[in-house]
Amino acid sequence: SLFAIWTFIASAIPYLSLLLVFRVNVDIGIPDFLFASVDTMITRICIDMLLLGTAVLYARICPPGIEAIFFTLLTSVATIGEVLSYALSAFFINIFDIQCTKIIYNTFDGLVMSSGSSPNYSYDELICDFDNLWLLIIAVNLTTLVP
Repeated sequence: SLFAIWTFIASAIPYLSLLLVFRVNVDIGIPDFLFASVDTMITRICIDMLLLGTAVLYARICPPGIEAIFFTLLTSVATIGEVLSYALSAFFINIFDIQCTKIIYNTFDGLVMSSGSSPNYSYDELICDFDNLWLLIIAVNLTTLVP
């Protein structure tokens, strides 16, 4: 029962990132950094509580004397799952065409040149396309429900 509650919380909390994308947090007076920090912290706590519940379940069903091996197996599977989730997220980033491009401008004697030899200084601009970010968040969060 407690495991089911934490599972529901862990699958619902990541959707709060949509509030950050649509700037609802600013409308209600919560700064972006604070909202993102608290959201990340709560999500991490939920994941750790789920891992703790699974560890207790493993401890109850494993034969006496090999609890350490079972716990090592549990943490290994959790780590592999986390690595696979990062890879899946990167795959979804490519599918939804979320990208940032860094444009470097070189200047020489007050003229802007796309590429120049020995410029006086250079500056860069980061151009990002986050139009489909909300779709990415939904797709990635829906994958948490896949066993």
